[in-house]
Amino acid sequence: MQHLRSPYGAGKIAVQIDRGLSFTMPSQWRRLPADEQARRLAAAETRRIAEARLYAFDDAAVDAVRAVADDMQIQMPVTKDVLPAPSGMLVFSSPVSVPADDGIITAATWGPAMDGFGEGVHLSWWSDTRAYAEKAVAAGEATADDAERVVRTSGPLLLHVDMHLPFVPAVDGRLYPISELEGQDLVSAPAIRAIVAAWYALKHGLVTTVEMRAEASVGRALAAEKAKHRGVVLTTADDAGAVTKAVAERASALAAEHVPTVGGLTSPNRIRPTETDEAFLVSRDDELPPSARWLPEVYRAAAHPLKALEEEASQRYPGVFEVLEELRAREFGQWPSWCWMPMSRVATALVTQYGSRDHDDIVQDAIVIAGLGAWRAKGRTAVTIDWIPEPQERTELAPADFPDRLPFHGVELVHTEQADDGSVSYAGGVLAFMDYNKDRAELLFLDHYNRGPGIRDVREWQLLLTGSTLAEAAEATAAVSLLPEKETGGRWTREDLAAHLADRLGDYLPYLSMYAAPDANKAAIREAGAVLGRRPEQSWPPEPGSGPHMTMWMARPRD
Repeated sequence: MQHLRSPYGAGKIAVQIDRGLSFTMPSQWRRLPADEQARRLAAAETRRIAEARLYAFDDAAVDAVRAVADDMQIQMPVTKDVLPAPSGMLVFSSPVSVPADDGIITAATWGPAMDGFGEGVHLSWWSDTRAYAEKAVAAGEATADDAERVVRTSGPLLLHVDMHLPFVPAVDGRLYPISELEGQDLVSAPAIRAIVAAWYALKHGLVTTVEMRAEASVGRALAAEKAKHRGVVLTTADDAGAVTKAVAERASALAAEHVPTVGGLTSPNRIRPTETDEAFLVSRDDELPPSARWLPEVYRAAAHPLKALEEEASQRYPGVFEVLEELRAREFGQWPSWCWMPMSRVATALVTQYGSRDHDDIVQDAIVIAGLGAWRAKGRTAVTIDWIPEPQERTELAPADFPDRLPFHGVELVHTEQADDGSVSYAGGVLAFMDYNKDRAELLFLDHYNRGPGIRDVREWQLLLTGSTLAEAAEATAAVSLLPEKETGGRWTREDLAAHLADRLGDYLPYLSMYAAPDANKAAIREAGAVLGRRPEQSWPPEPGSGPHMTMWMARPRD
């Protein structure tokens, strides 16, 4: 705790972030500078350790849990009842894992899930800094002075991996190895499996434990650090083989009670933020003349909130988009092809697959996740909008044929605005997507710009795709709406709501119609990377498929 509270603690994490390492954190934190992210991460880990029960495993106990970890046929579900304490720290007398990157894993900490994540536990495991440094000295890769300097600046333990470990029905693929593990999952499996096996052994009394109080001087030091527990539970295994067998039996019995609904997905909880498309990296802005730098700036600003929403969705519901794509494949043909997946079906999946219970949260989460899924299905497509439609463009528009004309399930509408000095900037975004609701076509708009960046802050607007004009579609929508409260107070009347929908959504429908225009107009629609000369020209509309980055298209690129 002293090290984490020192400048060295947050500083080391900041260095790791700058080097590209990804830590588990609320999606809102990722918009902060690396130093502030590191400060918050260090503070959160300090709080977990301050609340932790401390457990020390001797060699016999380590041998027992490592044997469970090595047997990949043992499935180990994690529930709240598996944890020996809400927050804790495990220290192993010998490494439970020596990953390929030379970390020597000898400790783990856990505590409550961070804000914005689903049910589960925040888990970290730590590498023995001194053992790592001594190994480097023995190999002739460092001097003894170098080793001491590493221990002094990095602390006795170095944070190696942190993650959100979900409770069932969601599972981590390393604990349920339904398919053969590969890559980083194979490397990290021994550590996470040994830690969970230790939880089982402690919780069910399968190991011998003795609680020792700290010496007076140590107790005073812990009190100064505001540690809640000032003793250590010494743990041994009188018969390591018997402990291994008992842990395996307990885990198998619990696994029989829970059918994994995220089974087959490898480590779905480990969120790795998608990096910026190479064509729009900040480091490349200097390659462009000042007059052209607005374009990558707009792209980055537009991509960020959507990336944050995707990450939050995956934090709350590990592997949710993969689960829904599998469900969509199984239920193909049960709804029109122009809809990626009905919002109502997404809501049902959140209940059946993830055990969600709060009705309001389920509805709100399902709307946003359905919109993100629709957007991902066509390569995370975004289009720019940079003029105000003429009145006749609004009134003459007939949205009823959109299901047959729109070339995407969902699209991000990117507002840009031009200042008097000619500079162009990002002015917000709205995610539009098609929904199939009770045998009728609807167009939903998600305002994630004016209401805040979180999933549960997003405001949605609905438009039934019916009638011969926008006004008729707005009137039909108001007729079936529940008449929500106005943000300024009071409730909408049906007449006022119809007029408001026609006015607000009338700004967007002409753009959607234009991007669905006949082939003769498609030559003017260009992909932003091609406009910068950093990517080959692509034809509109985009091909199906979910690429790793947002793709932004422009109907009337500025010179």
